[in-house]
Amino acid sequence: MKTPRSLVSRGNCAAVFCLLILGNSLSADDVSKVTLRVPVSQDGGINSHKLLAALGTMSGVSPDLRGAPNETIRFNARQKKLVTFAMQLVGMDVKFEPTELVIVFDRTKLPAKDSATRLIQSTFGVDEVDWSHYGLMDIPGKLADIDSALVVLVHGFEATSSTMQSMAEMMNRRGYQACFFEYPNDAPIEKSGELLVRELKQIQKQNADLRVVLVAHSMGGLVCRHAMEVAGRDEIRNVTDLVMLGTPHQGADLVHLYPMLFLVTDVIPNISQLKRVGLDGYSQAARDLEPGSTFLTQLNASRRDKRVRYHVAVGTVAPFPRGKFQPMLEKVDNWMAGRGNSPSQRQSVIATLEKAAALEDGAGDGVVAASSARLGGVENTREFRLNHNQLISAEMSSAEQRQILQWLFESIRSKD
Repeated sequence: MKTPRSLVSRGNCAAVFCLLILGNSLSADDVSKVTLRVPVSQDGGINSHKLLAALGTMSGVSPDLRGAPNETIRFNARQKKLVTFAMQLVGMDVKFEPTELVIVFDRTKLPAKDSATRLIQSTFGVDEVDWSHYGLMDIPGKLADIDSALVVLVHGFEATSSTMQSMAEMMNRRGYQACFFEYPNDAPIEKSGELLVRELKQIQKQNADLRVVLVAHSMGGLVCRHAMEVAGRDEIRNVTDLVMLGTPHQGADLVHLYPMLFLVTDVIPNISQLKRVGLDGYSQAARDLEPGSTFLTQLNASRRDKRVRYHVAVGTVAPFPRGKFQPMLEKVDNWMAGRGNSPSQRQSVIATLEKAAALEDGAGDGVVAASSARLGGVENTREFRLNHNQLISAEMSSAEQRQILQWLFESIRSKD
């Protein structure tokens, strides 16, 4: 279902993403460009650990390589052309040198939404996402035989239902019947919402009296909202509750840098089989998550189904202690000045980081800003001293985690 990622672990993806956000490798002559230099061995291979180490060296940070496979990637002439083409799709230029691979990313040349899809499809005849691989998973028995509420768990961006497994176990212990809704991480959010509508209609058809509760994490909340407010508005009659945990209703400020992560995690590992790269979409979801995107603008202007109770949880634990974020920015600025970056270069990087409110404790959960996680008009909104992943951990290791579970079960309690 999900394209295997053979180059970097999910934890290292996050590390690489943060390194690229800092932009510490800005070239001296163009503030819009970031240059990566990856060593190439004498036999023409690139070591996966060296790739990550190169990213770390350029930013002054050493990535944790313990969880990353130690592999060698080699390119023949044809594959080099594919590498060049693939990188151009995400706004990058590449040059193969005898001893290094030079990658230049130009911030001003990000591809327009869906352009990557059109280019790859037209050039290689790649099919669109195979939606038959997605939908409701692990339904407990026959829908017609379920006599308790069915809880549909919806994962977030760049995740799978495995992130919701502990939540499912907790639901089952409480007497609910839990299942998962899988959708392609990188496809347009509206398409995933339309798939959810089709699946909910099937539930409704097989068991019209079955009560359904949607519990969604992060971007999954937007998938559910599109299903209930746009694609299936007034058609889905058995959904009584929608719980959204750390959902970016107003978007995520740093998601515009996602093409770089897409390159590192999807394009390079699968370059010899480029047709596999887009099995779950071509970064369209990231475009939808940009603040002010057409998708978010239309969704936030939609009408809600009054039959559905909305519940919102906001996380407020982030990496930088309150009051320490601004001093950190000053340190970054001073550090870049010491490396010879120009004032305009430093200003560009600091301006980008200043948008990352989600990184400051109390202002976000480390991924989503608290202001974006709130949704106007939702009375049952509550803040928790938890980070983005702890919102769905369903563990009982802290008082705050016990509180969010108590709040969750109280929220979805039957109206009757």
